[in-house]
Amino acid sequence: LKPGLIVRLWTDFHPVQHELVVRGSVTSIACDDQIMVCGYTNGTCEVFNEETGECIDTFDDNEEGIHYTSSKVTVGENIIEKISYGSDQSGRADNSYFGIWRKIAFQKMFESVQDDEKDYVYLLDHGKDEKFSEAGMYQKSE
Repeated sequence: LKPGLIVRLWTDFHPVQHELVVRGSVTSIACDDQIMVCGYTNGTCEVFNEETGECIDTFDDNEEGIHYTSSKVTVGENIIEKISYGSDQSGRADNSYFGIWRKIAFQKMFESVQDDEKDYVYLLDHGKDEKFSEAGMYQKSE
């Protein structure tokens, strides 16, 4: 880029700032041009309107019996994914909750609870038809 163009780009740049009121300790954030999703240490997440900063939905449907310590959220073209990590009450066994929601209606499409590190879920999202080209579960070999 030419130096004059760079100066003009930064001169014309006007960031928009919103103050978000979150309800916990944030462990991950994902966003696009419509929504922002914050994942929390208690395994839940909130969806915010990108323009207004208003909370428009909460995903708090975690599995009982799991002590959650974090959650990772991602925003795809048509879906929102949340993986909540934790352990059983003794702290010895790793557990996780995996959920997928439609981005438009926040309707749950899939969920799975993993009670060890041997089972994995995979998902391939391919575009605007809101269908998965492939999804499934496999076990890690010992």
